Amino acid sequence: MRAVAGGLSPRWVTAFLLVALSTRILEILTGGSRLFFERLASTESAVQAIILLGGIFALSVCGFLLCVILGVTELQFLPLFALIVHAEAILVTRGMVNLVLMAFRAPVLHPGAEYLPAVPGLDLFAGSSTVNAGLLYFLNGLNPFSIWYCVTLAVGMHADTGIPKQKAFLVASFLLLLRVGVPAILLWIAASAGRE
Repeated sequence: MRAVAGGLSPRWVTAFLLVALSTRILEILTGGSRLFFERLASTESAVQAIILLGGIFALSVCGFLLCVILGVTELQFLPLFALIVHAEAILVTRGMVNLVLMAFRAPVLHPGAEYLPAVPGLDLFAGSSTVNAGLLYFLNGLNPFSIWYCVTLAVGMHADTGIPKQKAFLVASFLLLLRVGVPAILLWIAASAGRE
């Protein structure tokens, strides 16, 4: 893991570019765009990459602050940032699996069709007619890939710095809940505002 995060120049830039490009390709493909290359090269793609980087940076800051609060002094910011960037590839993998499974389920993606995840989370147990969209998003975010994300972060933090496993899993769980919870809260607010 030190090869990923340690040293003077972590390889997070290459990983970030691959994650950002893959995320954008998945968004375009699930949107059913016929102008694939035009949309991929648009200014919107650059803005979304900057937003993604900002989100990963904010997540890293929150994780680093939690480590400071817990008294973990071994973890440095840049290695934590690099670990989070590399762990984002797991969530991109979920998007790719969703896309492949959706292609088998419905061979033609219709423009404007609602994106239904093929890999369910805990939202599988909620009735979609009575549950708020934010809660559905949160429950869908708790799935096998998010557990893999959490375990990868925890093992990476433990392997890179030697911090106790319990603290590493606490920080990784907090980061997962933050990563899924903040968009869910924003979606819940937007859905509540739309009903008024």
